[in-house]
Amino acid sequence: MTFFDKSSKEYKDPGFENAYKFFNQAPVIIGFVRGENYVVEFANEELLKIWKVDNSIYGKSIFAVFPELEAQGFRQLLDNVCATGNPFTAYELPIVFDRGEIKDTYYFDFIYQPFYEGDKITGVIAVGHEVTEKVNAKKTVERGDRKWKQLADSLPVFVWTADEKGSIDFLNARWYEITGLTPEQSLGYGWASAMHPDDLKRCLEEWSYALANRSLVEIEVRYRQKDGTYLWVLARGIPVIENDVLISWHGTGTDISGQKNIERKLEENIQGRTKEILEKTNLLDSILQNSTNGISVSELIFDDAGHVIDARTILANDAAVQFIGLPKEDYLTKPATYFDPGIISSPYGQACIKTLQTGEPFIMRYFLDFSNRWLELTVSRMDEKHLIHNFTDVTTIREAEIKLERTLDELRYSNANLEEFAYAASHDLKEPIRKSLFFANKLKEDLKGKLTVEQDFLFNRLESSQSRMQKLIEDLLEYSQAAKGSADKNEIDLNEALTSVLEDLELEIQKRAATITIDKLPKISGNKRQIHQLFQNLIGNALKYSNQNQAIEIKVSSVMLKGVDAGNHLPQDKQENLFHLIKVSDNGIGFEQKYADKIFKVFTRLHSDEQYRGSGIGLSIVKKVVESHNGFVWAESEEGKGAVFSILLPEHSADSASKNG
Repeated sequence: MTFFDKSSKEYKDPGFENAYKFFNQAPVIIGFVRGENYVVEFANEELLKIWKVDNSIYGKSIFAVFPELEAQGFRQLLDNVCATGNPFTAYELPIVFDRGEIKDTYYFDFIYQPFYEGDKITGVIAVGHEVTEKVNAKKTVERGDRKWKQLADSLPVFVWTADEKGSIDFLNARWYEITGLTPEQSLGYGWASAMHPDDLKRCLEEWSYALANRSLVEIEVRYRQKDGTYLWVLARGIPVIENDVLISWHGTGTDISGQKNIERKLEENIQGRTKEILEKTNLLDSILQNSTNGISVSELIFDDAGHVIDARTILANDAAVQFIGLPKEDYLTKPATYFDPGIISSPYGQACIKTLQTGEPFIMRYFLDFSNRWLELTVSRMDEKHLIHNFTDVTTIREAEIKLERTLDELRYSNANLEEFAYAASHDLKEPIRKSLFFANKLKEDLKGKLTVEQDFLFNRLESSQSRMQKLIEDLLEYSQAAKGSADKNEIDLNEALTSVLEDLELEIQKRAATITIDKLPKISGNKRQIHQLFQNLIGNALKYSNQNQAIEIKVSSVMLKGVDAGNHLPQDKQENLFHLIKVSDNGIGFEQKYADKIFKVFTRLHSDEQYRGSGIGLSIVKKVVESHNGFVWAESEEGKGAVFSILLPEHSADSASKNG
């Protein structure tokens, strides 16, 4: 049986004409192949469009026209239908057509139905639908779903979806990672098993309300983590509504444990701060009530131009009322000028105004005329209109100071007279001693050859005593001058000053074969004659107290440093000042360190006159010279191992200028 005669292009059986037209125009694909080679005997228009051929394909094997179908297993499918008589059904099956450079892929839902002639299967009828667009759309949706799920799984928050009834149908990987639950344990309403029992009722109530009202839901809850601890989460759900129909819910769960910890700590800090403020308030009240100092707060009063014209006390403790000596009611109600009309223009009033303007506090003693009391006040600014006054009654102390100042004035006057007397006495003694020494020498010369050995010895003793007396008087004059100090100060190059001293001591240095090493010394501001005295006594002292069995070595060095680096030899207020540290060291006989302070006192000697001649004034002069130059001096020694004299002199301003320049 043949449907169509290709050579005549006519129907061999006119009875099939209507059926042919029906199948040919059907909105489904219909095809028929016959025989072992599966020759195409019919393909409707829908199938020809897909194949992209015309009815010239009739009479040809389907695998001759589309050999790629055999490689895709279609011959085997057709063979199986013919052999078994069992239809073959496929859904969304991809079929690839090779068009040369282009390969088209189509998807079909179809059935292969065996065609019987009598009881023999002679062909196969194929009926189906081309569903390529549907499959592609489905794949697009699936790709979108995969991307959405991948995106959801990559987010560091819980992501969930629920159906219109609120049953959870998706949870991202973050949920399972944190809670340790499985999908079976979590989907639907299984998620509730991970919620903190204290949060569950509240959460379900708000979720039910949102479902009923199709409204956004937002709630802070705790979920149990797989380690048993709880995580604070901000759960948020949004309804998806289309055409006024609730379709589904989308939501997230954000970890807010850090925020909760901050809130908790903040709350603890607030509670602690509140407690601290309360304690400080109580402490302040206690201080105000129990302080022995007067504490008050004053409010400044301004005129229209903004000038301070008065003040009033708005707060005062009991001590303040007592020290002021006024009734408390008057003290806290009446302005300051009521008690002291000139107080605003007084130094105290002007200092208060300056503190109000600049914020810089001040300390002052102020005499209250109306109460005849001295107060010592510390005043600081509280704000742009108020000052805080902290004060105490120092009337007794001030009266004692005034008395002491008078005594000191009298003492200074007496010391000045004594210094003048000492200077005059020393000066006036020089001439009689000089004459006595002169006449003794002349008498000895006149009696030369007539004196006995004993008389000659006595004359020598007399000359020696007079020489020592003369030296003592000269030293006393030098000490008197050093003690008085001098206002005559100029720039001094210490290198030149020391060179001059060495020239004066040249014979003594040569006699003792002394080696003196000198570093470069700085320039200072000082009195040239006194600095000469200082070095002459130090070098002379080193030469005098030398070791007889050792070559004399004296070294003079200098370095600049801060007071803080000089050890404990300076007061606290000099720690940041710059000084020249000048050291004079020797390898002489030294002394025990316990005598280090004693050697600077007048007439102090550690050795007898027979051992080392001297007046005991030289180092006292050194100390006085250093002090008159606002410096510091100390000694360090060990008996038999020499001594080091350290002198700190303030840095000369010219040095600073050269450095800064």
